[in-house]
Amino acid sequence: MAALFVDVAKTGLSRSKAFSERHVYPVVRSDKLLSGIHFTPILKAIREKVAGPNSFYQEYYEQLINEFAEFVQVLPARNQGGMGGLLYESLYRGLYALQAVKENAEPEDPLWNYVYFSAALLFDVAKVVEDRSVNVTNRSGEFLRRWFPYEGSMLGQVDYYRVRIGGGIPAWAGRKLTTILARQIMPDSGFKWIASKPQQLYIWLAMLVDDSRSAGKHGLILNRAHELLELLRASKDYQFDSPVEGEQALDTELADEFLDWLRDGLLNENLSVNKKDGDIYMTEDGLFLSDDVFEEYCKERSLEDSSEDLKGKVAALGIITEISVVCDVAEKNNVAGGQKHAADSTRKAASMFGRQVVANSFDRGLKQGDVLAKNGSLVSSIDSILQIVGNNVPAINDSVHVANSAEKNPYPTPVVDELAFADAY
Repeated sequence: MAALFVDVAKTGLSRSKAFSERHVYPVVRSDKLLSGIHFTPILKAIREKVAGPNSFYQEYYEQLINEFAEFVQVLPARNQGGMGGLLYESLYRGLYALQAVKENAEPEDPLWNYVYFSAALLFDVAKVVEDRSVNVTNRSGEFLRRWFPYEGSMLGQVDYYRVRIGGGIPAWAGRKLTTILARQIMPDSGFKWIASKPQQLYIWLAMLVDDSRSAGKHGLILNRAHELLELLRASKDYQFDSPVEGEQALDTELADEFLDWLRDGLLNENLSVNKKDGDIYMTEDGLFLSDDVFEEYCKERSLEDSSEDLKGKVAALGIITEISVVCDVAEKNNVAGGQKHAADSTRKAASMFGRQVVANSFDRGLKQGDVLAKNGSLVSSIDSILQIVGNNVPAINDSVHVANSAEKNPYPTPVVDELAFADAY
């Protein structure tokens, strides 16, 4: 049987726009997310493949689809993909799992069908935070807090969100996280139905973590659904519109332009990194920018805003931590071995600021014994910037210690050298 595609010529669907980090998206209900020409034909096709009365379909299938839609909202399936892609592809994967059962021409079992459909639908649910962060904002785009998927759907908790590339979880962790999020989204009646039969529960869990060996012959259903989805992605029929449009975050436009300038400067090597007496340093905890960087941008663009105004607007994006720093460069082996130079600098930093963060140095311009003291900000969640630095500056076997204070970011992720820090006491 050929892959089932919705006739886009009849629906008038078009390819969805790729998401923009500058856009703010409203949190909406499932009826909005699944309405109109965007997803109605897919839902109709799913209903046609599920035997049983409407009450059965509504309790097990419709409720699950609604919960899933409200959880993923219009997040893309991939960072370069269109908004709404995760919902679109997941619905199709669920549909294709039901189609694969028909292809096998085996006697249909309502519970097994539900196992296949729900595992296929929820297979990529962890992508909501895979290699991306979802930030809760106001309508103007100003950062309020991070959204953590373990808190449940954003619906009813927040009104707007923005998506940032980076700052999320790696793909391998996402696969392991899938079962947790899947149970969180599953309707109680649906999960209890699956859990009432140990074999079905074990197979369901195996399919969610992509364990084909444990899934056995049942895994072939999900594999076929993956194959059909790949055919769809490669075809002209892979077209859809996001049911929710994003809005330009005008109040953070200057901050976004500054980040573009920083990204371009690092990529084109117009801005130097880890130079003695410089203003930009790459650390394990992020990219340190001295206050002079913000001043330079304001002068270059002849802005009426002061550098402090600019820094405040960048801080409103929720991607930087304002810090005072003292840096000391030393070889890693010396730090780990607790030699006097490293221990003294660690003790000094700990007594001044109460924290020791160890980070990599990538430039011979910094030598062992160099001491740097600056005020500035730590950019810690823009991977598109951090990766440029990591890819373009050769690593060497040194360490830069950055001790910081006055943190304003509620979600810091310090990397602490426990040996060196313990030696300070």
